[in-house]
Order: sequence, then structure tokens, then C-alpha cells
Amino acid sequence: ADLEERFGLGLTPIREALSRMLAGGLVTPAARGVVVSGLDHEAMRRLFDLRRNLEGFAAELTATRARDGLIAPAWFVSLRGAARQFAEAVESGDARASSRLNMRFHDLIVNASGNEFLAEAHRRAIARLAVSTAMNLEHVDWAKEAARQHEDIASAIAAGDVAAARSLSEAHI
Repeated sequence: ADLEERFGLGLTPIREALSRMLAGGLVTPAARGVVVSGLDHEAMRRLFDLRRNLEGFAAELTATRARDGLIAPAWFVSLRGAARQFAEAVESGDARASSRLNMRFHDLIVNASGNEFLAEAHRRAIARLAVSTAMNLEHVDWAKEAARQHEDIASAIAAGDVAAARSLSEAHI
């Protein structure tokens, strides 16, 4: 009832949303309803290992497609724009925009990989890591280094340098 009033929605969409979050592991059942799922240190490590491998594979596939001429020139403009906008948000100290633009950069690469199963696995991993990633971006030095790495990753993909794209993306995570 609290959620219905708070969000101005009926019970059906709230139940559907909670059901999806439960299926995605974002919430767990509790005595009365659900609670946000927590991750211990070891689970976080495993999840970041998964993300590192997913992002490296996505960068490899995307660089391969770039090398083979399978990606439209406009996509490269979008990727460079996302990297530039992320760097600008970091410089301005806008943590919320930084987090959103960071996800945009990574989503562009994953979605350009041509592998919808990879994209789905990435979405699920990112959903579990969203708070941790956003907190990391609040550290200015870390965020500035991430912005530099985005430029390097974008350059490797644009050059079709498959090995560098994968290596840089894995090191970035």
C-alpha cells in the first residue's frame, strides 16, 4: 500500500515490478514483502570478475565488427561523444551525470557487439553493481582515470584493434 501511494500506481504494476526485481536477484523475500538484496565482499568480487569478462568480450566483438566495417560511422561519433560527455561530467563534479554517462558509454559498446545474450548478461550484472559503480565515480581521481580509459577504449575499438580493445576494457573494470 505504501508503494501504491508513493508512486501513484496500482497494485498490479507494483507486483509485476517486484516480481521482476525478485527474478533478477535485486530483492529477496522477507517476512512482510521484500528487502533489497545485499552482496558480501566475495560476491562483489565474483560479480566484478563477471563484468570484467563481459566487458572485455563485448569490446573484442565490437572492435572486430569495427575492423570488418560492420559498424556505422555515426556509432563512433556517439561513442566518442559519450566518452567526452562523461569526462565533462567528471570535471564538473556531477556524480549523477557521470554515473549515467558511464553506463551509456558501456552500453554502446555492449549493444554494438552484436550479441544479444551478452547484452542481457551485462544488463543483469550492471543492475547488481549500480550502487557500487556510482560510489566509485564519486572519487574524483578514480573517475578522471576512468574518463581517460574511456578515450583509450574508444580509440582501440575505432582502430579495430581487437586485442587492445579487450585488454583495455578488462583493465578498466
